[in-house]
Amino acid sequence: MMFERMLDDEIPSGSSSNSRNSMAKDEDMSDDETRKMTLDNESEEVPSKKRRFSYANGVEKSEDEVRGEPLDSSINSFEIPQYEDRKLIGKDLRPLRGGISRSSFIRGSQSTNSLEKLISSDEEMHRIKMENVLKELNLLRWSNDKIVDMDILNRDLLSKFRNPLEWNALEVQLLLDQFDVMQPLKDYVKEQRIKKIASDDSMVFNPPPFQTEKMKCVLRFFDVPVRLGFRHGAISHRLIMYSSSSPGASLDEWRKKSTFDGGKMRSILQGGEDKLKLKDEIWGILEKDPLFKKPNGQLGLEEVRALTHQRWKKIIEYGFVCDPYAEYEKFSALLEVLEEYDTALQARVTLHSNVFMGALTSMGTERHAKLIEKGNRNEIVGCFALTELTHGSNTQNIQTTATYENGQLVFRTPHIGAMKVWSGNLAQSATHAVVFAQLHIGAKCEGVHGFVIQVRDETNHRTLPGIKIGDMGEKPGQWNAVENGWMIFEDYRCSTDALLNRGCDITKDGEYVHSFKSDRDKKSVSLGALSIGRIGIVGKGINACRAAATIGIRYSAVRKQFGPPNEDELPILCYPLQRRRLLPSLAAAISIGFFQDKMVDLFAQYMARVLSGEKSDELAETSKEVHGLSSCCKPRATWLGVAALAEARAACGGHGFLYISRLNELRDTYDPSQTFEGENNILVQQASNYLLSQKKQGILSSPMGSTDFLLSRPSNFGGWKEDTLENVFSAYEWLLHYTLNKTEKALEERKKNGDDQFTARNETQIDTAHPLALAYAELTMIRWANEAVEDIEDEKCKCVLRRVIRLFALSQLQSHLALLYIGGYCTDSEFGTRVKDEQLSLEVSLSSECVSLVDALAPPDFALASALGASDGRAYDHMVDDFRSREIDRAPFADDLVRVRNLVTLSMNTPRVSRPSSRSSTSFDSIAYANSSTTTMSISVMPSHATGVADIAVIGLAVMGQNLILNMNDHGFVVCAYNRTTSKVDEFLANEAKGTKIVGAHSIEEMCKLLKRPRRIVILVKAGAPVQAMIDSIVPFLEAGDIIIDSGNSEYTDSNRRTKELAAKGIHFVGTGISGGEEGARYGPSIMPGGNPAAWPHIKEIFQAVSAKSDGQPCCEWVGEAGSGHFVKMVHNGIEYGDMQLIAEAYHLLKDAVGLNHDQMADVMDEWNKGELDSFLIEITANILRFKDEKGETLLPKIRDAAGQKGTGKWTCFASLEYGIPVTLIGEAVFARCLSALKDERVRASKELPQSDVDPSTLIKDKKEFIKAIQQALYASKIASYAQGFMLLAEASKQFGWNLNYGAIALMWRGGCIIRSRFLGDIKKAFDSNPNLANLLLDNFFKDAVAKAHKAWRTVVSVAVLLEIPVPALSTALAFFDGYKRETLPANLIQAQRDYFGAHTYELTAAPGKWHHTNWTGKGGRVTSNAYQA
Repeated sequence: MMFERMLDDEIPSGSSSNSRNSMAKDEDMSDDETRKMTLDNESEEVPSKKRRFSYANGVEKSEDEVRGEPLDSSINSFEIPQYEDRKLIGKDLRPLRGGISRSSFIRGSQSTNSLEKLISSDEEMHRIKMENVLKELNLLRWSNDKIVDMDILNRDLLSKFRNPLEWNALEVQLLLDQFDVMQPLKDYVKEQRIKKIASDDSMVFNPPPFQTEKMKCVLRFFDVPVRLGFRHGAISHRLIMYSSSSPGASLDEWRKKSTFDGGKMRSILQGGEDKLKLKDEIWGILEKDPLFKKPNGQLGLEEVRALTHQRWKKIIEYGFVCDPYAEYEKFSALLEVLEEYDTALQARVTLHSNVFMGALTSMGTERHAKLIEKGNRNEIVGCFALTELTHGSNTQNIQTTATYENGQLVFRTPHIGAMKVWSGNLAQSATHAVVFAQLHIGAKCEGVHGFVIQVRDETNHRTLPGIKIGDMGEKPGQWNAVENGWMIFEDYRCSTDALLNRGCDITKDGEYVHSFKSDRDKKSVSLGALSIGRIGIVGKGINACRAAATIGIRYSAVRKQFGPPNEDELPILCYPLQRRRLLPSLAAAISIGFFQDKMVDLFAQYMARVLSGEKSDELAETSKEVHGLSSCCKPRATWLGVAALAEARAACGGHGFLYISRLNELRDTYDPSQTFEGENNILVQQASNYLLSQKKQGILSSPMGSTDFLLSRPSNFGGWKEDTLENVFSAYEWLLHYTLNKTEKALEERKKNGDDQFTARNETQIDTAHPLALAYAELTMIRWANEAVEDIEDEKCKCVLRRVIRLFALSQLQSHLALLYIGGYCTDSEFGTRVKDEQLSLEVSLSSECVSLVDALAPPDFALASALGASDGRAYDHMVDDFRSREIDRAPFADDLVRVRNLVTLSMNTPRVSRPSSRSSTSFDSIAYANSSTTTMSISVMPSHATGVADIAVIGLAVMGQNLILNMNDHGFVVCAYNRTTSKVDEFLANEAKGTKIVGAHSIEEMCKLLKRPRRIVILVKAGAPVQAMIDSIVPFLEAGDIIIDSGNSEYTDSNRRTKELAAKGIHFVGTGISGGEEGARYGPSIMPGGNPAAWPHIKEIFQAVSAKSDGQPCCEWVGEAGSGHFVKMVHNGIEYGDMQLIAEAYHLLKDAVGLNHDQMADVMDEWNKGELDSFLIEITANILRFKDEKGETLLPKIRDAAGQKGTGKWTCFASLEYGIPVTLIGEAVFARCLSALKDERVRASKELPQSDVDPSTLIKDKKEFIKAIQQALYASKIASYAQGFMLLAEASKQFGWNLNYGAIALMWRGGCIIRSRFLGDIKKAFDSNPNLANLLLDNFFKDAVAKAHKAWRTVVSVAVLLEIPVPALSTALAFFDGYKRETLPANLIQAQRDYFGAHTYELTAAPGKWHHTNWTGKGGRVTSNAYQA
C-alpha cells in the first residue's frame, strides 16, 4: 500500500479551483492568523467530507465502516478529506514546521489546550515531549519512567489513536522523534506501524525539505530502510519508507534452514581464512573508494576504458598488484576479487602480470632481467600477441616472420592475414609485447618462437617506427574496457636480445643454437606460456557459474508464483524444475573451484621448477600434462559457465532480462571465454591428442595423476553401489577407456584406408575423441574436488559439500548416458534410473542449503550489482528503486513532439523532400513518407531549439582542443565541439569522439543553444586577432552571466582588456594558461585560470577534474583577476625556455668537454633524474639521447641545430624589461635560440674565425667529478632562473593588485606541464612557510643548496670559457647570483655617467631619496632630466 501526504508546494489532485483561490487569498495572512485558521479547521464546527477507503477487491467503505476494522485490512488507497471552507495547504503548513497536519493529531477525544500548546510556536513545539501529551490525554500511567500496564497501552493506542493506518506522516515523525519514549512504545510502533501496515508496498511520506534528514534518522533508529527520491513537478522531496517485509518470501527464512556454519563454509569456499581475510580487505577498500562505484547504466567505449585505466592505476597505488609467484596468495586473492567485481579490470591486470610476465619469465633468461624487473614494478605495460587474423588455434602455422638480418631481427607481416589481432592491452596501453613469429635465419625457418619487443616509446607513448597498431572495435558485455588491438609489422627492427632464449639463442655470428632434444621439446617450451592463460580462464567459467547461481537462487527464493488451492503462493525455488535449472550451476561453481585451487597450486610448483632451470624428462611430461589438462578443462568450465548464465536469465523470467539483473551483461561478458586462448572445440582436440599420445607411448601414469585412470581395468556396470561417487568413478573410467580405444582404432582403420594423419583425426572427433577429452576433464575435476572436500575438518560443512560434489558428478555424467548404453557399459534401465533419481534426491536435499551456499560464494552486493541477486532479498524494492529513478514527467523531446502535432504542414503536391536551410536551424530533418502511389507526403517540421544539453563548449578542434574535449568527456562532462571549419566537427564526432557523450555544433548559434546556463565556452584558437574575432562572433548569442574562456597562448595585456570590456556587457571572461602539450590536454594538464572571479565557481569543478594531480591535489587553482592566468602561463613558458637551454648547455659540455657518447650521456641524465634534477625535461632528454633511427644510428646528431620559438619566451623578456626585473637567464635562452637560427652564418664563421686549441684533458682531470660539477651547476642555475621568474610574478602582482599565491602556482606547475619537477615541490614549501618571501635565494633550503653548488658552478663556467664552449644561460645565472649577493655594484659609475651626459641626477649613499645633479664640466646648467628610473 502506498500512502502520500501532500505538503509544502503540492496541492492534492482532488483540490478544486476554489481551494487554489483560497490559498492565494491566505498568502498574506500572519502566522497567528494561520494558526487560528488551523485550529478552526480542526474543530467540529468545520464540516468535512468523510474519507472513503477503496480495497484491493474494488469494495469501497466509509470512514465509519472502517473505524473498527483490524490492522491488516487490505486497504488499497484513501482519499484525503476535503474541507468545504478553507484548506490547510501550501503556505498554511509552513509555520507548523513539522508538527501537525490538517487532520487531528489524535483521533477521538482530545484536549484543545494540548494541541494549542503543541503548535503554539516552532521553538516550543520542539521542546514539548511526547510523554507529556500522552499523560495529559490519560493514555498512559507513568511510574519511575516505566510503563506499568502494556495491555492498557495497547488497548488505549488502538482505541484512542484508532487505526494506525490513519496516522499521517508527520504524526508518525513526531511520535518517533521523541527518543525518550519508552522502548515498549518503540517496539509497538515498530511492530504495528511498520510490519502490519503497507505489507504489500512502501509507504511514501512527503515531509517538508527541512525535515527530510531528521525523518530519515528517526526511521533508521527503528531499523527501517529509507531512501530519498525526487520527482518532477510540485513535489520536491519524497521520503520512501519500505515496509519491513518486501513482496515475496524472505531469504532469512531460507537461511535458517541450512545445517552448517556460514562463516566456516565461506572460509572453505573462498580459499581459507588467510585468503578470505585478504579478499575482504580488498573488498572493503574498493567499496569505500568512489572510483569503484558501479556506474548507473552503460558507458561508452572511451568512457569505460578511461574508467578502467583509472581503476587499474588505483589498485597499483593500493599495492594490490604484486609478483604472482613471490606473493601468490595475495595476487590470487586480488584476481578473484577483480574477476567477481569486473572481469575486464581483472583482464587488464592478468594480461600484463600473468600472461605477459608469465611468458617473459618462463621463456626468457637473465638477458631479460631488467625488463622483468620493470614489468614487476608496472613501469611498462605488456600484452601477448599470438593470434593472427587467419590463424588462432593453429599456432604452429602462424605467418608473422622474424628474420635475422645484419645482426638484427626484422619483423614483418607478409600479408593481411598475418596481422596480430585480439591482443589485450595492445590498442592503447601496452609498451611491450610478447610476440610469436616464425624465426628465419638464412634460408631456414627454425619454427615458432617467442620474442619480447617494445611497441611504443616510453616517453611519449607513440607507436615505434615499423609498427602499426589499432583497435578491434566495440564488443559486448564488459569487454569494451579491454583494449583488444591489432598490430602490423613493416620491417620493424630490433636487437636479437628480443628472442626469448630459454633453450635456444642466436650467436653473434648469426647461428641458431638450441638444447632441445626434438621439435616436440622445442614446442613444449611455449606450452607453459599458453597454459597460464587457459588455467586462468577456467576461473571465468567458475565465476560465471557463481554469478548465475547466486542471482538465480536468491531471486527464486523470494519470487512467489502459484501454489496449492486456497494456500499461499510458493517461492519458485520450491519447484523441482527450477532447482534443476539452478542447482547444477551452484554445484559446478563449487566443484570446479576446488579443482582450480589444486590446478593452480600444481602449476605454480611446475613454474618454480622451470624458472630454476630444471630440464628433466619428468618436467617435460608435466609440461605436456599441464597443456593437455588445461586444453580440456578450460572448454568444460567455460561452456558450463555461459550455459549457466543463459539458464539463470531464463529462470528469472522477464525481470532477468532487465539490465539491472546483470544476467545479460554477464552472459555477454563470459561468452568470449569460449574462444579465449584457443577456440574450445579445437582445444578439446589437443587434449584428446595428448591422451592418445600417452597411450601410444605406454605412459600410463602422469606427474599430476590426471591420467592414472589408464592404470585401471574397468568392467561393465554390475549394480549400483552405496557410495554415489564409486558409481560415477567406475562409469567415467570405463567411458575413458572405451572412447580412447575407440578413437585409436578409428584412427588406425582410417589410415589403413588411405587417410593421412590430419584427415583421420579430423573424422574421429565427434563420436569418440570429443567425448574422450570432456570425460577426462570432468573426471579430473570430480576427483580433485572430492579429495579437497574429504580434507575438510568441519563435519557439517563436509557433509553438505559431499552432496554438492555428487550433484556435480551426476549432472555431468548425465550427458554421457547415451554413450554408456551404446558402448555396453550398462544394458538395463537401472543405471540410468539411479543416476536421475540420485540427482533429483540431491537437489531436494540441497534446496534448504543453497541460499546459504551462495552466501558463502557470492561477492559483496556492491560488486555483484544485481537488483535480483542482492543479499537482502529485496529484489522488488531494488527494481522499484531503479524504476523510480527513471520517473518521467516530460519527455526530453517533448517540444518537438508538440511541434510535430501542432505545426506540421502536409504537402500533397509533387514528390519532393524539403530540408532545412542549415543544420543548425532544426533538431529534426524533414521527413519524407512514400506511399504506394507516386505522391510523396513531405512533413516540414518547425525548428526546435533544444537547450541545456552540454556542460561546456570547446571551440577549436586542433589536437589540443580535441584532447581537452576527450579529457572532459572522460570525467563525465557533456562537451559541445565546434570548429569554424565545420567539416572538422563531423570528422571528430565520427572518429575520435565516436561512442562518447560529445555533441557537435555547426554554427555558433547552435553551440550556444546547446549549452546549459551559465554558458561556458572555451576558445582554443591562435592567439591575437583570431581570438578577438571569435569572441566578437560569440557575444551576440550570450546573455549576462555567461563565461568565455580563452585557453590559448594569448598575451596577458589582451586578457586584461577583454576582462574589462566583457564585464561591461555582463559576460565573465577567463584567460587560462594550459600547459602539458597534447598529452597533458588529454590526460591532465596544468591549468592556470585568471580573470573575472565570478566565473570561477562555475568552472572550478570541470577544470580541477580534468587537470593533472600532484599528491592527490589538482594542478589547477584560481590565479587572480584580469590577465593573471595568462601572465603566469607566460612566465611558465619563459622558465621552460631557460630550463631547456640549461640542459642543452649541459649536453654540450658532456659531449665536447667530457667526451661522452650519446648512450653514456643518456645514462648520466638517467642518474641525474634520480636526484634533485628529477624532472620531465631531464627524463625526455635521456630518451632522446638514446633514441636510434631506422638504421640503428643515434638520431640526435642528425637533427639540424636551429631552434624555433613561438614567442612566449620573448613576451616574458618584454615584461621583465617593462617592470624592471632582471630575468636574465630567460633572456639569454631566447637569444641563444636566435643565435642558433643563424645557421649559415655560423657555418661560415666556424671556418674563418679562430677556434680553441685547448685540450679538454688538461682542464678536466677527473671526468666523474666534472660530471658531478655540471650537475651542480645545472641545479644552481635552475634555482636562479626560478628565482627570477617568481620575482617577475611578484612585481606584476604588485603592479596589478593580483595578490598571487606563489605556493599554489608552484603546485600548479608540479604536475601536467613541461617544467614539472621535484624541484617545484621545494618551491611550494618555501612559499608555504613564508608567503612574503622576497626571493627564493633567501629561503633556507635554496640558500643551502646554492652554497653547496656554487664552487662547482664556477668551475664549470670557467672550463667552458677556456674551451670556448658557449654557456650563456649557466654564465648569466652565475652572474645574476654574484650580482644579487653583492652589497655594492658599479652602477654608481653608470649613474654618474648618465648624469654627466644627460643630467639624469643621482642619489647619494648617505641621503637616499634625494636627487642631485653635478655640473661635471662647468659648462652645464642647473636644469635636470626627469627621466630617471632605477
